[in-house]
Amino acid sequence: MSADKTIRHGDLQVALPYRFHAEDLLTATETLRVHGSDSGALEAALRSKAVYVKAGMDLLGLLEPGTLQLTALGRDLAYGRQDGSHRRAFLKIMLAFEPFRNALTHFVASRTDVSDVDTIAAYWGRLGTGVSNKNRAEGALVFCHLCQAAALAKLVVGRSGEKSRIQWDAQASSQIEEANGSIPIAPPADPSPSLEPAPPSRAGFGVLPARVSPPTAETESFRLITPQGNVGRLELPLSVSQDDLRALQAQIDAIFSLVRARLGVLSQTMGRAPSE
Repeated sequence: MSADKTIRHGDLQVALPYRFHAEDLLTATETLRVHGSDSGALEAALRSKAVYVKAGMDLLGLLEPGTLQLTALGRDLAYGRQDGSHRRAFLKIMLAFEPFRNALTHFVASRTDVSDVDTIAAYWGRLGTGVSNKNRAEGALVFCHLCQAAALAKLVVGRSGEKSRIQWDAQASSQIEEANGSIPIAPPADPSPSLEPAPPSRAGFGVLPARVSPPTAETESFRLITPQGNVGRLELPLSVSQDDLRALQAQIDAIFSLVRARLGVLSQTMGRAPSE
């Protein structure tokens, strides 16, 4: 029997990586490959982008939870530049991160030639992905950079009021299918319209029962609900690999890191240190 749960984390949903480019991930993984778990070396290599790249690596499953040790995905990217397989490594990274995988399958399956950052951000908004409109917009730009790094599309940076956008490669669909093990791609289902509106938020964090789908013997369903009523949904198979659980933990750790960062900003504004 599945257990359906609602997880409330203030106004947080599923965060998207932001404020870095594909080249920054190559720099970070190469630095960690050479210097090991040396935070000083990482900060020296990335400078002002270090905090954003580290958070992005956590979200994308490139680091073991709570460490600077590379996961298998991280090692694939770190060594990929040496043997020329880094483009395929970027594609694997995108397919392993659900919001990016959903966007890839949606836009490639729709056979559109060009996708701009506003369209990508709006797609995530309908799914309830991202912590804010700004996070979705910045996440869309990271998505575009990674698409170019994976040789799925060409990035055209916006100029003179034009939106940044990607022009999809004609072979993008076949590349994704090959990386998926020859499983034809199809757009993910639209968000379920039957989900009831979120009840009023409660102070603090908690796990509350909320039915989001008929129970099954294979999965547990979770919802992350914001005070505004936005819904993010996670289905976790009861039989799941250790690597997948580590990747999930990394994303949850990144969310809590964002919570702590926001508390720090609030405490500085109010003139006191955040409580542990």
